[in-house]
Amino acid sequence: MIVVGILTALGLEHAASNHQHHAAAELSKQQVIAEIKANLQEVMQQSKKIPDE
Repeated sequence: MIVVGILTALGLEHAASNHQHHAAAELSKQQVIAEIKANLQEVMQQSKKIPDE
């Protein structure tokens, strides 16, 4: 019975850890996308300042 309890606890800990890693990865993904969008907007604004030849 003790072994079952230990294995259950380890399984739950592993599931919680995976959930935290997934949440952190999703947050990082959203931050990278936001930064890329901001960089693209900056490039578009700067390109408007370049005179046409």
